Amino acid sequence: MAWLTAAIDAGVREPHAMTLSTSGENGRPDARVLILKDLDSQGWWFTTNSASAKGRQLTQSPVAALTFYWPGMGQ
Repeated sequence: MAWLTAAIDAGVREPHAMTLSTSGENGRPDARVLILKDLDSQGWWFTTNSASAKGRQLTQSPVAALTFYWPGMGQ
């Protein structure tokens, strides 16, 4: 969580914007930009609908990648 706080303190524009990458039924990557709602010791929290593509993909395979892009911080 320290890295997110550092980004916010540094004035990073939209520090909560992230890319969520999952895998479709065909095994191909599927990525979309979301907003991080919260994070805690249990995980990362973002809004989804279990009937959406990302909801179905996460149900089938609860493995995903989150990517944050903060060019002003070199991260």
